[in-house]
Amino acid sequence: MRHRDQLLDGAEQIAQIGYCEWNFENHCVKSCSDGYARIFNQTVSEVLDSQGSWDRMIETVHPDDREHYARSYESQMQDGRHEVEYRIIRNDGETRFIYETGPVEFDDQGKNSFGFVSAADS
Repeated sequence: MRHRDQLLDGAEQIAQIGYCEWNFENHCVKSCSDGYARIFNQTVSEVLDSQGSWDRMIETVHPDDREHYARSYESQMQDGRHEVEYRIIRNDGETRFIYETGPVEFDDQGKNSFGFVSAADS
């Protein structure tokens, strides 16, 4: 299992991709991979803190893209799919382009939950 995790992390580094799971109830990141954290120039624990609420998460989105991101977030429930391209401002001040995609899924209680892949365009 550890070897598989190391291979996955290596692939994420090469491809500059990562994944996270979104918590719809609390509107925050529930978990994420090291690759996702690297996109934001953060550790996993820093991502969970900086994206631990909608208000904190939206602050990572470039101001010119926040409305676009919010509209995409709202429409994913009707579309059954999360797909959006936008810019982030990392904690080092660098602006990066992000493409997120993934299905909207439901757990056993019928609550929304999904994982998505984020790819950074360096």
